[in-house]
Amino acid sequence: MKRLLLIGLPLVLIGLLGWWWMERPDLPTNPREQGFGVSPGMPGGPTDGAAAGGEGSATPRVVQAIAPSGVHLRVERRPRLDTPSPPYGPQLAELQAASDRGDPVAQYRLGTMLYQCRDVPADDAQLAKGIEEIHQTRSRGGWDVADPAQEERALRTAYANCEGVPAPSRTQFRDLLRSAADQGLIEAQLNLMFYLPQADYCQFIENCTPKQAQFMAGLREEARTSVTKALEGGSVEALRTVGGWALNEEMGTPDDVEAYAHFSAYDQIQQATGRERELGVMLAGLKKRLRPVDMERAEARAKELLSNPNCCVLTR
Repeated sequence: MKRLLLIGLPLVLIGLLGWWWMERPDLPTNPREQGFGVSPGMPGGPTDGAAAGGEGSATPRVVQAIAPSGVHLRVERRPRLDTPSPPYGPQLAELQAASDRGDPVAQYRLGTMLYQCRDVPADDAQLAKGIEEIHQTRSRGGWDVADPAQEERALRTAYANCEGVPAPSRTQFRDLLRSAADQGLIEAQLNLMFYLPQADYCQFIENCTPKQAQFMAGLREEARTSVTKALEGGSVEALRTVGGWALNEEMGTPDDVEAYAHFSAYDQIQQATGRERELGVMLAGLKKRLRPVDMERAEARAKELLSNPNCCVLTR
C-alpha cells in the first residue's frame, strides 16, 4: 500500500497526536480544503493566533502565574490575529500599503490572503481550461480529484473570491510570510511551514525523485528553524509542536525526554492559566517508557523551558 508523502510538517504531528489536536473552525481556509483535490498528505490549515503589535492589533493581557513545578510565569495572552476572509480584492489596497511600510501583521495577513489565490486561474480563459482539465484528467495541479463536479464548484468559488487580486502578486505570499517571521511575528514563525511554495511535489513517497526529496528536506529544515525562533520568543504553541517533532523520526532522532519536557511545559502553562490539560494521556504514556533517571532529566528540562525569559506567549 502506498504511503502518502507528508508534505505539511504539522500533519506529521497531527498524525502522531491527532487525538488531542484541537479543532479551529475559525481559521483561514486552504483552497484545497474547499474541494481542490484534498489529499491526506497535503498541508492543512495553520494555527490561529494573535498579533504581536502592528496595525489593527489590540493590547496583550499579561497575567502572573505559578506552574505546578513551581516556576513563576509571566503569561502574555495576545488578541487573536484574524486573517482575511473573501472576497479578497477589496482588501488588497489597504493591506498592500501597510505591508509596503514594513508592518509584519499586514505582511502576514496579506501573505495568507495571496496564498488562497496562488493557484487560482487569472482570467476566464484559464478558468475554462482548468475546468476542462479537471473533468478530463480527474486531477488538478498534480493532485487526484475524487469528485470533478465538486472540484469545479470549488474552483469557480475561489475564482470569484480572488477577483481583483493581480496574478503576478499572488506568488509573493511566501516572501511576505518570511518577512513577517523574520521580524519576530510568532504567528508567521509557527505557520510558515503550512504555506508551501509552488513546486513540483510528489504525491507518494515512492514516486519522489532525488531532487524532490532534497527539496522536501529543505522545507523541513526551514520549518525547524522557524518554529525554533517562535519557541525562543516564548511561544506556548511552539512547545507542543516541538514536542511532537521529538517523537517523529522524519524531524530527527526520536527523543522521549525532549518530547516529555516540551509537552509537560505546555500542559503546565495550561494549568497555571486555568485551562484544561490537553496532553495528560500522552505524558502518562511517555512516563511509562522513561527510566527514573530520564524522568528527572525530562522534568529538569521542562523547568528550563518554562524559565525562558520570553515565556510565555499564548496566541490562541
